[in-house]
Amino acid sequence: MASFGASNRELLVHMNGGKGESSYANNSLLQKKLMLKANHILEETIMRLYCDSSPNCMKVADLGCSVGPNTLLDPSLGSMEVAPLNKGHCHIVSTSPPEVYKAYLKQYQQDFKLFLKSRSDELAPGGAMVLVLLGNHETPRRTVYEPTVEEIKHVIEEEGSFFIQQLEILILPWDEGISEGGEDSSLDGNIKAELMAKHVRAAMEPLMSTKFGAEVITEVFRRYQKKVVQLMEVEKENLECATFMISMTKRA
Repeated sequence: MASFGASNRELLVHMNGGKGESSYANNSLLQKKLMLKANHILEETIMRLYCDSSPNCMKVADLGCSVGPNTLLDPSLGSMEVAPLNKGHCHIVSTSPPEVYKAYLKQYQQDFKLFLKSRSDELAPGGAMVLVLLGNHETPRRTVYEPTVEEIKHVIEEEGSFFIQQLEILILPWDEGISEGGEDSSLDGNIKAELMAKHVRAAMEPLMSTKFGAEVITEVFRRYQKKVVQLMEVEKENLECATFMISMTKRA
């Protein structure tokens, strides 16, 4: 968890804790499936390290699905800053003007560079890191800012601590892995949308509560669920998300 002062409030960056209905622990099946799909990259990275270095020097650390204490989230890039330019939206969308996109890109570059620098400080030369993160790949932006492959590569090259060994792109439907049984295609559209809303809420509720107040959260995700149903059943949108699986090595 990371916390930063923002307008007399603490800006909390973490997922929903505990084991309740809205907890991240009970709403992260998709992330589990993504990690399993990325497992071959992790295994190949470990084998490459094993062959290139002494096995006695190897250590593996799992950062989990979080940002870590060294990541900076600049509170100056708030919804109130971009809303006048963004036609009332509180996040970036496909119709956002270039100024909004540039603001999110600048913030992403600052944050990701700091993340890379912090992880580099923890690694020996030749050490490796595998990242699995959401990205934008020829799909409309419907949630928050997601970097493209080119933007990710640019930051890694500019920061300079790592070079990319392997990069794969995985495209999945939004409703992949929303039920434990795996029979997602047979679920009613409203049930799908409800489960998808729970997954997003588990990840975003603490941050949104801090910024906008806890009293609005239930209504926000009720509307989110309604919008997902509209996109799936009325507008017949093909809702997909891109995940980038990256293996990188620290420069000597």
